Amino acid sequence: MDEAAVRQSRAIQTHVAEVTQDKETFINNLIASWVPNVDAQVFGDISSELRPLMEAATPWRLYAASLVGDYNGMIQVLRGEVPAARVINTLSKPQVHGMVSSALTVGALSPFALGSTTSQLVFTPIPPCRVVDTRSAGARTGILAGGVPRTFDLTTDGFSKGQGGNGPCPGLPSFSNYGWSINITATGYNTSGYVQVFPFSGSVPATSILNYGTALSAIANSSTVTGCYGCADDINVLASTPAHIVLDVYGYFELPTGFATGAIAITKLAGTTETVAPGVYQRVDGAGCPAGTVVVGGAQTNNSNSSNTVLTSDHNISGTNWYEYVKNTGGAAATVTVYSICEDVS
Repeated sequence: MDEAAVRQSRAIQTHVAEVTQDKETFINNLIASWVPNVDAQVFGDISSELRPLMEAATPWRLYAASLVGDYNGMIQVLRGEVPAARVINTLSKPQVHGMVSSALTVGALSPFALGSTTSQLVFTPIPPCRVVDTRSAGARTGILAGGVPRTFDLTTDGFSKGQGGNGPCPGLPSFSNYGWSINITATGYNTSGYVQVFPFSGSVPATSILNYGTALSAIANSSTVTGCYGCADDINVLASTPAHIVLDVYGYFELPTGFATGAIAITKLAGTTETVAPGVYQRVDGAGCPAGTVVVGGAQTNNSNSSNTVLTSDHNISGTNWYEYVKNTGGAAATVTVYSICEDVS
């Protein structure tokens, strides 16, 4: 009997159960633990940015995220880039948080390139939503000065930042995602120019998203743009000469969900240790695999010896757990522990 493995397994189950019992308090405490360590100039109010992501996460993934000592790592766990099992099986207690500066996070939290060879993104369309109109009144409105970038938020938070948008909009997310499908319009200009769009905290690109001239009073272009995952804002817009900008969101890009992340992302969770009397044929259950994982198999440990020989005659999956029927063919009682092997799903 591997007592250390059983103790570790039960400790994991206890922690996940505690998260499940009061998920909201756990989220509040986790966010509060990061506030003093994150550069607010880059990430702004991390509570409003992280909360939607954490609330959507399972207790299994939330527990794993709480063990990670760096902000980038926590984000990666929450968004499914790193399997929760890999973290939970490695770390037995939360790591000390490190300070996250703007210099570190610009590269560390930059989103996947659309069409990445390692992590494909899924598009979620929404009804067209006007999130920016600089012709209206607000803190971020007014004609853009030539060559001066202006920052915009494409999420529901943008409606409270004075961008001239028109909400609420069905389906518009509250979290800053990897990429966005937008329609951008330039108008109100008196000379020719061009518009460039780039991620919040990113670099100005070498190309434009549209070009405008006095032959037309307004010109629009639909495009896919890269955002700033988990950041306080999403994109910067730069007009080469003074112009008004209108932005409509048509959808956003995020990681796919519901697919197994691979055989390495597994955890063995022990059920109760059962005592099997001599000559008894008995069912022994592994633990239930938590939400965010799927049962893919099982294992067993016992104290079989010359006095009590434990034989397994049947095994299978029942819902979220693995079970085995065992028989003690010896003359003394035997102890048996069955594990469910749980594989992460993204």
